[in-house]
Amino acid sequence: MGVNFADTEISHFNSAPAQLVALNQAYFDAYAQNTLLHSAPKNRETLGITWALKKWTVAFQEQRYGELTYIANPSLASKDWTVVKPGYITNLTVGCDISPRWSVSVGAQNLFNKYPGQVSKAAQASSSGAFKYPYYSAYGFMGGYYFAKISFHL
Repeated sequence: MGVNFADTEISHFNSAPAQLVALNQAYFDAYAQNTLLHSAPKNRETLGITWALKKWTVAFQEQRYGELTYIANPSLASKDWTVVKPGYITNLTVGCDISPRWSVSVGAQNLFNKYPGQVSKAAQASSSGAFKYPYYSAYGFMGGYYFAKISFHL
């Protein structure tokens, strides 16, 4: 079992170098600041259990990621930012030792194929429709990952 709480704050930062100011280039503008402050969840909780009986092993993990905010680009108004709601992700692996040196397992990361909410229409328009889902999300935007594994133990 694990719990993580985080609170990101910006206490200060260095001014832009003269070379960038001369070119009218922002160094750490409002977009960069807001992305830093809002792009990661403030909390994450994990509960996991591994059960083993003779040659069988079952590992189960449930994770909850807190809310975060996706800001598609610097010109997007804050009302059009995409809020990624908290998400629950289930991971499951079932394994079997078929001999003292060989084992097989099948499993899934994000078993129920959870996706973050889609980006706002304004965010899609501002990126020419390139991003249907936030490209940063605590649990990704690619859905479930399923696998089979054969292991040889030396």
